[in-house]
Amino acid sequence: MNLRYVICLCITFSFTVVKGNDGAPFQLNGKLPGVNGQYIYLTYENGDKYVLDSTLVKNGVFSFKGEIPNPVMATMYMDRAKAMYGMGDMASFFIEPGILDVQLKKGKLQDVVLTGSKSHADYLELKKM
Repeated sequence: MNLRYVICLCITFSFTVVKGNDGAPFQLNGKLPGVNGQYIYLTYENGDKYVLDSTLVKNGVFSFKGEIPNPVMATMYMDRAKAMYGMGDMASFFIEPGILDVQLKKGKLQDVVLTGSKSHADYLELKKM
């Protein structure tokens, strides 16, 4: 059962990669209650490029937009200095083309709740095995 699930997941990703590097838009809408006037950062790989994006959290709400050719693992954090060393409060999740919604808690970004990403849902299922 587990092997069959992993094979299906790999096939899904390989079809997505075969589509090429055209890139399709994604929009990541986020909520982070209790935060206002602070920057939040999103990092991910896009082909052979490493993308670092930032946006200002206003009244607990923020949004990122970009283009990616296929699902990729992304990391979100608020403290750049600590994140450079893999420390601090961070969230990791799969983003993919489409509209995504993320719910975060200040001080507990790792407890991320992401909707709109089938790849992330599949990843969570694999982690349970």
